[in-house]
Amino acid sequence: MQRTVAPFHLTIGPAFDDGGYAVRALAGDGEADARLTIPATLEALTARALRPGSIVPDVDGPEIGRILGRALFTSVLRDLLLRSARIAAQSGERLQIQLQIVDPALATLPWEWLALGGGGEPWAPALRDNYTLVRVSRRLRPAATTRVVGPLRILACGTHSEQGQLDALEAALGGAIRDGLIDLRVLEDATPADLAQALEEEETHILHCAMPVQLTPSQTLEIDLERGYDAFDLGELLDVHERLRLVTITGAHGNGRSLVAGPPLLGALLLNELRPAAISLSGPLPAALSARFAAACYTELAANQAIDLAVTAGRRTLARHGDAWGFAQLGIAPGLEQLFSGSAVPARRKPRSMVVPAIAAAVLALALLLAWQLLSARIAAGPGNAAGPAITTTIAPSRSFNLQEAIFGRPEPTLTPAPSAIPSATPLPIPSGYVAYTAIPSDTFELIAERFDSLPAAIAAENLLDVDAGLRPGRQIIVPVYQLGVASAVPVIVTRGNPAAPRVALTFDIEIDDASLYAILDVMRTRQVKGTFFLTGRWVQSYPDAARAIVADGHELANHSLSHPFFSRIGLDGAAVEVAETERIIRDTTGVTSRPYFRFPYGDSTADAVLLLARAGYLAYHWSADDPAIDGWITRESADRKSTRLNSSH
Repeated sequence: MQRTVAPFHLTIGPAFDDGGYAVRALAGDGEADARLTIPATLEALTARALRPGSIVPDVDGPEIGRILGRALFTSVLRDLLLRSARIAAQSGERLQIQLQIVDPALATLPWEWLALGGGGEPWAPALRDNYTLVRVSRRLRPAATTRVVGPLRILACGTHSEQGQLDALEAALGGAIRDGLIDLRVLEDATPADLAQALEEEETHILHCAMPVQLTPSQTLEIDLERGYDAFDLGELLDVHERLRLVTITGAHGNGRSLVAGPPLLGALLLNELRPAAISLSGPLPAALSARFAAACYTELAANQAIDLAVTAGRRTLARHGDAWGFAQLGIAPGLEQLFSGSAVPARRKPRSMVVPAIAAAVLALALLLAWQLLSARIAAGPGNAAGPAITTTIAPSRSFNLQEAIFGRPEPTLTPAPSAIPSATPLPIPSGYVAYTAIPSDTFELIAERFDSLPAAIAAENLLDVDAGLRPGRQIIVPVYQLGVASAVPVIVTRGNPAAPRVALTFDIEIDDASLYAILDVMRTRQVKGTFFLTGRWVQSYPDAARAIVADGHELANHSLSHPFFSRIGLDGAAVEVAETERIIRDTTGVTSRPYFRFPYGDSTADAVLLLARAGYLAYHWSADDPAIDGWITRESADRKSTRLNSSH
């Protein structure tokens, strides 16, 4: 039995006069308002994608998704998302993240890669059965399920240049066709007249279009159906066929690394109350990949699967072959869950190629400005980003992933091959407090969790560790606790790391300006090294884009107080405010937490302040060498390779 949907609706837009976009979240557990700031690089990407005939090459989709996730899910939205996920899990429902993009400027950004969390396997709802991600149009009324008697009937049409897509689709659907689940008709080198007659001749449930779609210099949206065929004309042609419920637009074939605007815009334009679902590819895929994706979707639909779960299955098929899964978009009417119902009968039909006589087709030329006006009410589209290093690890979407770890930016363990089924993820509970602890040789995460009535996964997540990798004796960690009154070990300031590991932790204290930051990031990106940046809250408020740039490049953020005071002079109440307010600012601005790292300004600390930090979930880290001492430190450490310091602070 399918789990019902718990909607988590996100309306993005309109734009504020001073920049950024309004975001409103509606869920069963409440509502929240936030502000979305899109990096300038992404705004440039959207503008480029909307140029007539434009193709944006070399798109790093997974990294774009991470940047979007950090920008969108500020602390207020993360908190609502966590509560909603817990309630959905307790009710046996799946959380459906619904994106309604009301500002057309964001329509071409690839929201499907939306992700949270660090490491190689972030939380990506577009790949998960227990969350799912769709685009919705609020202007449409909820659609009813269509009962299908016999096989699911699909009409696939394409141009001569996309014959490879049609051949690959036939091959990919071969098993479902032989089993009588799907009846596939193939319309080669189609014209508008051919398509109109084919739809008249036999009932069709799904139209699969393997044809290039583009914005033209004359500012119209056209599909290569014979010659350029206006998108609104295509909509009128399809509107007379009430049993046609889903249109898939794959566009032209390609290498799976470029972004195009045409197919998603056409899919959004064709979405209406007669056709409550549209699937489109925002990037040209190799013919075999687009066919595998479509076949996975259609086979699930033929088995009466929910439409969002069917598309999720298709994306996971793509994920097994690389990172192109985020190109697959699903737009639906709100409230739509199951598109088709009924049971297939053994039809045993083979795919049929069709050539039909030409008939006249009406021509209605509309300006792209009008298209935008309609799209702004229809599109539930999404953004993407292009900063950061390339992600080359193949995503294993079926690993169990904890939502709270992802929201707070915890790195994930090394990936393993994906099993066939996706287990449900259970979010970690929010702790009532933290204690400091120093590991001993016999310790494991399980033993420490039992000692403090905690959770092994929570301990690993709070300390950015792999729960399966073991724990080094002598390492000081933060333990989340779930009941008050748990005794804490006396925390100490950390001054060095693992003495057996020949490594240096490169750290930076940032509190003045951003004059040299971008140059530092460029050098680190070139050298492929990562660092930890201790930020003050006031600096993040003054240079929010710079803070986000640090996160976008994959570096860690840490807490360096709000105003950079001497902690020995401000008392414990003042220290608590300095730490908590900085955490709030960093999370709201960048989407990640500063835990578990803290550095005292000027190195000025007290024992009580160190204990206060531990109870707030932080360990205090001091530098081993600062700017003037670097040369001597390198000389000393080069002479004694066995001695490895923890930090060098710049």
